[in-house]
Amino acid sequence: MRKLDEKIKKAIYSLKGNPDFEVFREWIQASYDDLVTVVIKDGATADHTHRVYQGMALTCRKIIEVIQEIKQ
Repeated sequence: MRKLDEKIKKAIYSLKGNPDFEVFREWIQASYDDLVTVVIKDGATADHTHRVYQGMALTCRKIIEVIQEIKQ
């Protein structure tokens, strides 16, 4: 994932107070929690790192798809 720079921080901060942003935040948190669960469950397997990165990529892709849907 790319580094969180000041421009991104300001954009996120500008959403503060928007009730719909809380729904988005909860979705991101749940996605993160799912990734953590995979790491804990599969931590002993040789390919756990691959699975973690795959999950992160899918999460990023889902975020991109949601943003594109909103633009339409």
